[in-house]
Amino acid sequence: MYLATQIGDNTKLLRSQAHYNGLELAQRPGEMVIETEGLARILDVCFDTPDELRSDEWMRCKHFIFMQINAWEYLYYQNRDRSIPIELWVGADASFKQIAGNKPGYIRFWSEWETAFDEPFRSYVSAEFLKSAASAQATTTAVPDNN
Repeated sequence: MYLATQIGDNTKLLRSQAHYNGLELAQRPGEMVIETEGLARILDVCFDTPDELRSDEWMRCKHFIFMQINAWEYLYYQNRDRSIPIELWVGADASFKQIAGNKPGYIRFWSEWETAFDEPFRSYVSAEFLKSAASAQATTTAVPDNN
C-alpha cells in the first residue's frame, strides 16, 4: 500500500516537472521579445514578410522560431508519453498550429529547417503546413458571390 502511494506521488512530481519544463520552454521566446529591444520589430517583419529582412535579421528570426518549434516538439512528445496534463497540450498545440501555418516566416523557416526535426514530429508539423497551404489556396481561388 505504501509503495503504491509512493509511486503515485513520484508520478505526480514527475508530471509537475514536465509541465513546468514545457511552460518554461514555450514562454522563453516571449520573454526574449520583452527583454530584447528591437526583437519585436524584427519578428513583426519576419513573420509576415521574411524576405524583407537582412540576413542577420533572418538569422535572429529563424533561431527564435527554432526555439518555438523545439518547445512544440517537447510538448508533442511529453503528450505522447502522457507526461503533461492534456490541457497544456491542447492549448499549446492549437496556438502553435495557428501561428505556424498562417505566417510566411514560419513557412520559410520550415522549408529550410524541417530536417532538424525527426519523425514522427516532423510529419505532424509538415501536415499542419500542408493543411494551411491548402486552406490558403482554397481561399484565394474561391469565386466571389455576386448576388
